[in-house]
Amino acid sequence: MRFVKAEGKTMIPGIFTPTEAFRAYEWGADIVKVFPADALGHSFLKGVQGPLGHIPIIPTGGIDLDNLVSYRQAGAIAIGAGAHC
Repeated sequence: MRFVKAEGKTMIPGIFTPTEAFRAYEWGADIVKVFPADALGHSFLKGVQGPLGHIPIIPTGGIDLDNLVSYRQAGAIAIGAGAHC
């Protein structure tokens, strides 16, 4: 993370727990990526907004047109999407 920040780049590490989100942000992450988001659900994002609402979160993994809005309403600043090949 130090190298990325020293290069002036945006740092978006992956996290799975609130503690990992806090530590990543404390160490300089600009945004944290929750993966796999579908394993935690949009309620995870909503739950961490209280104590960690200052940390921008992007959920990735398992996001589709059926649950996209619920993640956004839960506090996601963006959505990571891909495709199964």
